[in-house]
Amino acid sequence: MTIGQPLSIAVLVTTFNRVDVTERGLRSLLAQDALEGGEIDLSIWILDDGSHDGTASMARALDPRITVLDGDGSSYWAGGMGRAQRAAMPTRPDLYLWFNDDVVLDSTALRTLLDTRASLLAQGVHDPVVSGATRTVEGELYTGGLRHAPASSFRFNGIRLAPLDDSARPCDVVHGNALLVSGPLLEEIDPFDGRFRHAFGDWDFGQRASERGSSCWIAPGYVGIGFPNPLAPYKRSDVALPARLRDIVSIKQLKPRYYWRYCARNFGIRAPLVFLRPFIATVTLGARTKLGVAGRFGR
Repeated sequence: MTIGQPLSIAVLVTTFNRVDVTERGLRSLLAQDALEGGEIDLSIWILDDGSHDGTASMARALDPRITVLDGDGSSYWAGGMGRAQRAAMPTRPDLYLWFNDDVVLDSTALRTLLDTRASLLAQGVHDPVVSGATRTVEGELYTGGLRHAPASSFRFNGIRLAPLDDSARPCDVVHGNALLVSGPLLEEIDPFDGRFRHAFGDWDFGQRASERGSSCWIAPGYVGIGFPNPLAPYKRSDVALPARLRDIVSIKQLKPRYYWRYCARNFGIRAPLVFLRPFIATVTLGARTKLGVAGRFGR
C-alpha cells in the first residue's frame, strides 16, 4: 500500500447456478461499512463456472467493480478461485478476500477482518491470515477455523473452534468462506495452483502459510451467516453402501487423488491411516449404526 493511496482489496469468488443466493451474498459484500469514505479500493473477481440461471449477467450488472470470468463447469471451487486469483494478480492488490457467495456478511465484517489483521501486526505477528467465523441462522458455529485433532485420532478434519468475543483466536486450519490474506503471501504460496479442484485448497493454504512463518487466526465474534449443506450421502446410514461409496470418491467429497495429496502434504508418516479412516468409516457405517456406535468413528 502506497502512503496516501486507498487500500486495495481483491475479492475472489466462485459461483455456480444459484443466482438468488449469489446476489444476496454480493449485496452484503457491497454494503460493508468499511467501504464508506473511499479508504478502500475494492474489486471483485468472479469465476462463474458455467451457470445457466443468469448468475453471470446478474453479477455483471450489479456493480462496476465486479469482473466476471466465464467457466465451462469444470473448475469447481478451488479451480474457480484459482482463475479469479490469476485474473486479479496483475492489479497487485494489497490484500485478497476469499468469499463464499452463500455467506451473508454483517455490515461490519470487513472492518472486523481489517482491524484484526492490524491489531495482530501491531503485536508483532508476521503477515497473519485472518478468517471470519460464520454462524448458522440459529446462531450456532458454522465455519471459521480448526485445531488439529490429537495425533492418535487419525482424523483429517480437526476440531472446530468458535471465535472469541473480544480477541483473535489462533488456529491451525482456516475455512475460505471469509478469509483475509495479504497479496504477497497468497501469490507466494499460490494455493490454487491446480493441486486441488474443489475441497482442501483453503485447509492446505493455512498450513502452508504457517510453514512459511505466517500464522492463522479467527477474528473475534462472527462476521456473517452461513448456510450448511445437507449431510453428505456418504455420512448417512440410510443410504445404501454403493451410493455412499460413489459419493465419498466424488469431486465434491474425498476424491482420492486430491484427498491423498492433502494427507501426504500435511500428516507426514500418519498420512496413510488418516487417508483410510473416512473410507473405513463409510464402509462400516451401517453396521455401527445398528450397534449404536455410529458417532464413535467420526470423520
